[in-house]
Amino acid sequence: MKSSGFALKGKTVNGYKTEDGNVALNVQSQKALESVVGHEAKHTLEKYGLNKDFNNILFEYAKAKGDLDTVRERIESLYKDQNDVDIDGEVAADLTG
Repeated sequence: MKSSGFALKGKTVNGYKTEDGNVALNVQSQKALESVVGHEAKHTLEKYGLNKDFNNILFEYAKAKGDLDTVRERIESLYKDQNDVDIDGEVAADLTG
């Protein structure tokens, strides 16, 4: 996990997409499988342009539950050194997972 650049002190990363397009799961995470499958399924919706309405509903739901700001802060921290990342897309994918 450390060599991936996704390791954050005190945070559990469930998985990530590798440079060669594969998905790595963190075997130490208790929610890796369902989290990563949901996350990557959300990215699949994006490829087909089916994400705008879904994101709006998802963000409203997460905001109502009080989760949106926390998730956004975590995602922004995770990708702080990468300029080409769609933060809203990653937040939505994380919430879906």
